[in-house]
Amino acid sequence: MNKLLRAELQKIVGHRWVTGLLVWVFPVGALAASLLLILLSLLSPARLQYFGLNNILWTDRMLSVWSIPTSALGRLLLIGFMAFVFAGEYQWGTWKNILPYNSRPRIILTKYLAVGLLILISFAAMSVIWSVVPGIALNITGGSSGAALTNAVAADFARDYIFQILLTFTIIMITAGYAAVGGVITRSVLGSALIGIGAILLQELSMVILLLVSNLVNAPGVLNLYRLTPTYNLHNVSSWMSSNIPYRVQIPGFEHLASDSMSFSAIVLALWVITLVGMTMLVFQRQDIT
Repeated sequence: MNKLLRAELQKIVGHRWVTGLLVWVFPVGALAASLLLILLSLLSPARLQYFGLNNILWTDRMLSVWSIPTSALGRLLLIGFMAFVFAGEYQWGTWKNILPYNSRPRIILTKYLAVGLLILISFAAMSVIWSVVPGIALNITGGSSGAALTNAVAADFARDYIFQILLTFTIIMITAGYAAVGGVITRSVLGSALIGIGAILLQELSMVILLLVSNLVNAPGVLNLYRLTPTYNLHNVSSWMSSNIPYRVQIPGFEHLASDSMSFSAIVLALWVITLVGMTMLVFQRQDIT
């Protein structure tokens, strides 16, 4: 499995333009923005306050980066990379060179892990850059990046950071699942991307769709289906971790939804991952790759 994962990572990274434009662009963009802040602090220190960095702790800057891949926009930006990984083999005609030496489920699982690992590395690098380099600009202007790194601060930050990585990895796996299922069905990078984009948009619009259906058939219970969506459970887990309270939907019609525990949401998110990975393996296992 380790050899297969290394080979998959080397193959993906070998496509420099794709990984550069769709994955490494995030830490590179953070570095460019940070260097611009340093230049601004040297040329006009007074203007740095307009960016509000003095009011943001270094720990908050480091954690804020992880909101990008968990947001709808962030997932839409990453879906092209996921479609490339899962559907590219069909268009390159390379399956016939890979399948005879490896089991199909293991290949699919390796692709999921490779996608998740590369995206995590990209945003981990981005979080470090966005925490450290703007701090240089603040030091130049006499500002502060926040509290010193004591044992208590380090322990709290490590807990929050690890949690955010795990949550991000889960959402990446779900998003990759949309692209993977689309890829093995259509055998096309474009088809995979379109299905992935459609699934993300449908997920984000599920609240509106359920509300319309509920009003149309006069069945308020339909709204409870929203509790099974990745979006709701992502917000619920985040709410429990940050405030120790369940997430409440502040939209008319949804305010009476039952409050769910963090365990409930964690199980639902895990089931989404298992279902999508399982569907990918099932379809791929039955395909005739010639």
